Amino acid sequence: MSTCPSRACQYARAVEVDGYVHRHCCSRCKRTHGLEHNHWCLHQFCMGPTSQFSNHPTARTNRSRSPPPRSNRHRTPSGCIHRCMVVSLGFHGEAGQELLLCNNRLFEYAIDVRSLQDHRRGGPWGTHSQTQRRVSASRGFQPILERVLGRILTEPLVIIGCNAGHHRSVATAEIADARISELHSQTIELEVIHVDADQCTAEQWRRLQNWHP
Repeated sequence: MSTCPSRACQYARAVEVDGYVHRHCCSRCKRTHGLEHNHWCLHQFCMGPTSQFSNHPTARTNRSRSPPPRSNRHRTPSGCIHRCMVVSLGFHGEAGQELLLCNNRLFEYAIDVRSLQDHRRGGPWGTHSQTQRRVSASRGFQPILERVLGRILTEPLVIIGCNAGHHRSVATAEIADARISELHSQTIELEVIHVDADQCTAEQWRRLQNWHP
C-alpha cells in the first residue's frame, strides 16, 4: 500500500472498488499539502463521518475546485495486494508469552491495549458481539482503534496485546477487521489470528514464530 505523499502522511491512500488509488488520502491533504491533516482522514475511510470531527477546519484554498480528472489517479497494478496479519494475544497469556519469547521481533509491531478500562472483564471472549460492544465503550478505545487501523493500512503485521489475550485484544482485532471490511476494497487482505483465544493453527503459529520484516 502506498501512503499519502502530503508531508509524509502516515495513512494509506483511498482505494476505490474499481482498483483506482487516489494520489492523496483525502481532498484536505491535497488542497493544503497536509497542513490541515489529522485523524479526520482515517475516520472518513475506515469509520465513516462522525460528529466528533465535524469541526475540522476547512481548506484554505478555493473549495469550489473540481475533483481531479480520472487521468490523475493511479490504477493498482494487477496482483498488487496489501496483506496484513492482525494478531491478538496476551502479554501474560501462556501462548502469547511463548510466542513472544520465540520471536522478539514481534514486539516491534505490538500495540498495547491494557490501558482500556474494561471493569466488567469476563464472560464471552472478544469474538462475541456483546464483549465487543463493552470493550468499544471503554474510555480511550477510539484512539487505540485509530492507531490499529492506521497500522493495518500500512504494515504487514499488527500485534494487539492485553493481559490474557481473551477479551480486550480479541475484541479490538475483531472490530478493526469489521471496519476494514466496510471499505469493500479488493486490494486489502486481512488475516485475523487469536493466539490465546484458541484460533491459531499450527501453520499460523509457525509463520509467527519465524516472522521477520
